[in-house]
Amino acid sequence: MSDAERTSGGARTKPRGHLSAMQGACGRVRRATHDLQRRPAAPDWRFSLVICRECGHGMVVYEENDPRRDSFDDPIWLYPPPPASEGPVTPPALRSAMREARLCLSVGATSAAAVMAGRVIEGVAHEQGIHGKTLYGAVKEMSRQGVLDGRFAIWVDQLRILRNRAAHYSEGIVTIEDADDIVALTDAVLTYLYVFRDRFDAFMSRHKP
Repeated sequence: MSDAERTSGGARTKPRGHLSAMQGACGRVRRATHDLQRRPAAPDWRFSLVICRECGHGMVVYEENDPRRDSFDDPIWLYPPPPASEGPVTPPALRSAMREARLCLSVGATSAAAVMAGRVIEGVAHEQGIHGKTLYGAVKEMSRQGVLDGRFAIWVDQLRILRNRAAHYSEGIVTIEDADDIVALTDAVLTYLYVFRDRFDAFMSRHKP
């Protein structure tokens, strides 16, 4: 990603700062560096438009200058909104695996995307305390416990089948359409489990009869 444009304000401090690694719309992670040493003193805050060199998509981020460290804090991704599954409640290992699945999809590595999506589901089972089972057994156990219900259970079972096809050598291929659906549905599973389920429970607790 390259720094394309910046709007900033606030009191001036020492001329230092950087933009940490960010993930573009394509799923690839790149680092953009702001060299403020030869510019006027750094502001207390700034908005930056960064562009991913891989896909050309732009992102708007916001940063604040931390006077204790004499540098900018990690950027806050403002636009386009990050996936809901990227929220802080989602375990970091699952967020990382999901990003890798998106990255594989972005470069057309459909089998790898399917395998990584399966890894996400394995991670979900692990986070739910289900250990020592095959992916098939983990999916069945999550369904039995109600972790996955209704169509989610059916979706994840189909994902398991495609993941197995992708993980083992065969003449069959994972099409781009199937890989796109697999990644999207896996992301939906994370969003449901780590965002909307808790939000629904909170809503219902406020509206108890």
